[in-house]
Amino acid sequence: MHRAIIEKDGHLFVSVTTVNGLIQDENLIRWRGDVGNDFADERMQIGRDKGNRGHDLLQLVNDGKDYKIDDKELEPWEKECIDGYKNWLGTYVDEIHLVEKQLFSVHFGVHGKPDFVFRLKGDDHYSIGDFKFGNYIDKKKIAMQLSGYDMLCECNGIKVKNWFYFHLNKGWKLPEIIAQSEHASAKNAFLQLKNVFIYFKT
Repeated sequence: MHRAIIEKDGHLFVSVTTVNGLIQDENLIRWRGDVGNDFADERMQIGRDKGNRGHDLLQLVNDGKDYKIDDKELEPWEKECIDGYKNWLGTYVDEIHLVEKQLFSVHFGVHGKPDFVFRLKGDDHYSIGDFKFGNYIDKKKIAMQLSGYDMLCECNGIKVKNWFYFHLNKGWKLPEIIAQSEHASAKNAFLQLKNVFIYFKT
């Protein structure tokens, strides 16, 4: 679990996921209103459990480890994601630079753990990858989240050019890329929202 605010060496750091979570998803709000809070809470917990397990499995692939978690057999969608992801890594990726590593930026006042940072074959720069498992996704929210990770990488000497996300709610799909034309506006929005959060919380 990401802590909202961490104090370290006299500096305050807000988590990337906390900032991103301040934006409400209109689709989820409407759905919650249609089905009621109790049912929505139950389904969202199931979704979180699915997403956490999916993240864990794919991170095991990144680390080159066994795929089993708690001795549970893989579900068909999980096996499809793992096989597809392994094939994608072997075909397109030359190096996985880091996996779920905690990064801090004093300059931007944020902290977080990118799912993974990698280098595509033929590239001289790195890319950020993020796994998504929910039914509803908001590309602008994803861009904001990845902008936070981009800034963390920048402040830790990691040159990033591309942002990718993998929407794997029902099985394997090729990753989608956030257009570079959106990067600057996503960073500006992220930093403004972070500053508002800090203003009210400190």
